[in-house]
Amino acid sequence: MPAPTAASPAATMAVQRELKQMLKEQEKCRSFKDLGWYMPPDLIGDNLFQWIVEMHSFDESLPVAQDLKREKVNSVIFEIRFPPDFPLSPPFFRIITPRFLPFIQGGGGHVTGGGSICMDLLTASGWLPSYSISAILLQIKLAISNLDPRPARLMAGDGWKHPYQVFEALEGFKRAASTHNWKLPPGLERLVS
Repeated sequence: MPAPTAASPAATMAVQRELKQMLKEQEKCRSFKDLGWYMPPDLIGDNLFQWIVEMHSFDESLPVAQDLKREKVNSVIFEIRFPPDFPLSPPFFRIITPRFLPFIQGGGGHVTGGGSICMDLLTASGWLPSYSISAILLQIKLAISNLDPRPARLMAGDGWKHPYQVFEALEGFKRAASTHNWKLPPGLERLVS
């Protein structure tokens, strides 16, 4: 993803602040297990507006944790794409890998069929500029861990190995927003082109 050319200086500063805060939290934590996420510094590329974050250490009693352990997968890999007007608009969160069982096939955990996250706080309807990325990651982890109405599960067989594509994540997010009558963030389409 190329860096947005229309990003305001305020948006660039806000993303830099978030990045600095995330790395600081990561550095100061006693254990990555307690933190529940990890941002690999070697994956912070030239584009400040695109991050890769690993989410890990799910409660071992959860079906998704058991699936991850069975398949020897250490973490759920997320991509975060920031809009050029961040923090006025929410970032776009999506899972890259592993692939989860879609809701229509009995999956849950607020993961859409395209790998995006079904949560109103990630839409224009529920977003507040005061939200921090680490707090959102915690909310996403809680949503994935939620057993109601159904638990998150990995795709069966080798299906979990196939990474989600950004366009299917966008379509899944749009479907979820439409189902719940949530307003999509302006310019969302530009984040995936």
